[in-house]
Amino acid sequence: MIIDSSVNCNTYEENILNHYGFWKYRCPCCRALRSFTRHAIYTRHICSLIFDVVVEKSINILRLACSSCNTTHAILPADTIPYCIYSFSCIFQVLVQNLLEEKSILEISSNNQISFQLIYLFLKRFINHFNSCITFLRVFLAAQLDFSAPSKDVISIIVKNFSYIDFQREYFSHIKLVFLMIRSQNVLSRKLHIGSYFKPPT
Repeated sequence: MIIDSSVNCNTYEENILNHYGFWKYRCPCCRALRSFTRHAIYTRHICSLIFDVVVEKSINILRLACSSCNTTHAILPADTIPYCIYSFSCIFQVLVQNLLEEKSILEISSNNQISFQLIYLFLKRFINHFNSCITFLRVFLAAQLDFSAPSKDVISIIVKNFSYIDFQREYFSHIKLVFLMIRSQNVLSRKLHIGSYFKPPT
């Protein structure tokens, strides 16, 4: 899979789905550059949290084939998470509401129409990879955090910096999205690239 941080669900069709020129991505498997051709299109669903309401939409996803190693890779827009119907921003807002705004699980579940079991799962994944988040923030931002830092402080720093594309790309690369992936536990053995190689023609 390749997550393109330069496009989102709203710009995906114009910049990716309707593009028939050269692709500047590097293959996650063989590292070949510009070796992709169009292969197939499939539909996936994604849930976003808009004004405290979960909105589900379907988008067509393009899969490319690498002519060098014959592997195929889905091109995912930023904010989507492999194997998960919920977007990163949706999950992150749930974490913020609980850890930063100190809302109860029951309140978040009722307000956002998300099951409390799923909210607990999101929190568990975040807590399990809490040290990895702190390590990243210390290295990338020189944040003055130790491994006993409150979850509220860690979430607060991420919120302040997440609007920056470089931060998003480095954060996802470091954390590997593991604590957000719901379906696959063995994600580290899978080829996943996060970046922004494609630039639409001007």
